Amino acid sequence: MYSDTEREKSCGAVIWRVTPWGHEYLLIQHRRHWSFPKGHVEGAETEKATALREVKEETGLDVALDGRFRKMVSYRTQKGNMKDVVFFIATPIGGVERPQLEEINDLKWFTFRKALPRVTFETDNAVLCAAEKYIHAHNRKFIHGTSDEGNQ
Repeated sequence: MYSDTEREKSCGAVIWRVTPWGHEYLLIQHRRHWSFPKGHVEGAETEKATALREVKEETGLDVALDGRFRKMVSYRTQKGNMKDVVFFIATPIGGVERPQLEEINDLKWFTFRKALPRVTFETDNAVLCAAEKYIHAHNRKFIHGTSDEGNQ
């Protein structure tokens, strides 16, 4: 059993945008893996405040969070601690897209079909699938199609 001091918590967001051919997700590339922007909760910071801060730091984007989508994944870190990561869904509303070079190698937009095999970890894959389902259920007026035509 792990105590609270051995348990870590991070928060982040699955960022998506509407395109002429459907919608895309923003993935970030850490040294060896592709994932979503996220980071550790600092002090008494709320989950949403952490997600907004981490998205801004890692991608340069200001986003609007949809708090109705909240998915938590848990796993054991390389140090043996348990880590909980809470993800929200978000859409860009401003900022200048750029990777945080100290932590992020690259960031790119992908359709769901192209993002799914790119995401490295199974837990992130499950979050991406849940986000796709949520977007289709709650954002029909914004979804124009699901074709991969015109995508990178």
